[in-house]
Amino acid sequence: MVSIRFHLAVFSAKCTKLGLRILGRGATTLPGKVAVKVDPKILEKLCSGRNCVTITGTNGKTTTTHMITDIFRNCGYTVVTNVSGAYWKQTKVRMERSPARSSRRYLW
Repeated sequence: MVSIRFHLAVFSAKCTKLGLRILGRGATTLPGKVAVKVDPKILEKLCSGRNCVTITGTNGKTTTTHMITDIFRNCGYTVVTNVSGAYWKQTKVRMERSPARSSRRYLW
């Protein structure tokens, strides 16, 4: 069940992102950090009922992410991904709220 805290976390992250854009700054991780501060369980709530793929390691993550993203997209999946190299947890929180065009969705 989604709580008021969850909605407040999403709203806070969106406001943070907008504020950073207005100031001409990048909004890579700060919106996610704000969301996690407001609702520490936001990732659990966002991932509920979704398939997630995580790529970790020292070398080759960006290339691997691009290849797997292309494979999933070519198979008709909607993919939400972060290839910017930013810290995964906060960026994932920010990106998972993007609307999906398909019922099948993989999050990175």
